[in-house]
Amino acid sequence: MKKLLTFLSVLCIFGVAMNNIFAQKDSCLTVPDTCYLPLFPVASLVTISTMGWGYDSTSSTELDFLPDNGWHIHDGYSNNNADNGFSDSTAYWELNNGILNLYLKNDTFITQEIPPDTFLYTAAILKNDDIDMTYGYYEVKVKLPFDVNLCTSFWGITGYSGTLGYREIDEFEYFTKNLHSNIYHINAQYGGQMYIDTANIDSTHWYIFGLEWLPKKYNLFVNNHFIEDLDYDEDCVEDYLAPIDHWLLWIVNWVNKEAQPPFPKVLQCDYIRIYNLNYDNINFDFYDDWSNYDYRVWHTVRLGNAYNAVINDNGSHSVWATDGITLDKGFEVAKGTEFTTKIYKQ
Repeated sequence: MKKLLTFLSVLCIFGVAMNNIFAQKDSCLTVPDTCYLPLFPVASLVTISTMGWGYDSTSSTELDFLPDNGWHIHDGYSNNNADNGFSDSTAYWELNNGILNLYLKNDTFITQEIPPDTFLYTAAILKNDDIDMTYGYYEVKVKLPFDVNLCTSFWGITGYSGTLGYREIDEFEYFTKNLHSNIYHINAQYGGQMYIDTANIDSTHWYIFGLEWLPKKYNLFVNNHFIEDLDYDEDCVEDYLAPIDHWLLWIVNWVNKEAQPPFPKVLQCDYIRIYNLNYDNINFDFYDDWSNYDYRVWHTVRLGNAYNAVINDNGSHSVWATDGITLDKGFEVAKGTEFTTKIYKQ
């Protein structure tokens, strides 16, 4: 990957990857619209291995029904960036054959506050307040509506903006004129951003966004293509983010904007899948029988020699380590069995 680093009034990092996929990063500062490069793997879907990740059946939702594993349509949610009210009325959301439709309509919404606020738009929001995870793979499949006044996003937060305890991850945040993934701490002025060009976004296509959250690194995938990463050693992200407990999927009329007809606007979602990364042994070395090593991250792994490792169960296995993997004499993978390795920088 080639990168061009420019230090002016803004800091931009441009990345060029294979398969006509281009990405760029911004560290700490806001990048103006003129900084965008064309990129996007439109409708081009490749298979990505989730070996080593454990599908979390207690926090994922296939959207066959709601509420499900803590995911629910939240009533009365408020946010300073959303110039609309949120209702759990089925007038603003619909679940059909495993597809969730979140609607934004030009219906007046009056809050219950004293004095009440009045909004010219009403929408539904999908929310979960009990995820409480760090490292893992977070995947959402959506169709994105087009309106320059809208924001659609899948994001997680913990703490309060402007405080030291605040953390925010925006897996995708789509404003029509730009689409990006963000990792913030303290507030939106401190963190890293990965930008994606929106020129070829088609509101009739499904897009899969995946965020791989690793120790000191965040990898962004779109339609299972690797797009870009934010790295603690290179970008303005912290080496550790506290567990993110609140996750949201929303469609909003952005503050000081006015969504245009026709209505309703709709954000469609097929599923939200969360995979766990077992990092309990990240500071330990593994030298033992092969059956106990995979689906977790180790400091180092050695298979073979005195540590017998003959894998012949026709299954799928993956070795993950931060500082090295040794496959020594006696290590063997039988035909019909799948075996992969990954090295992660700690």
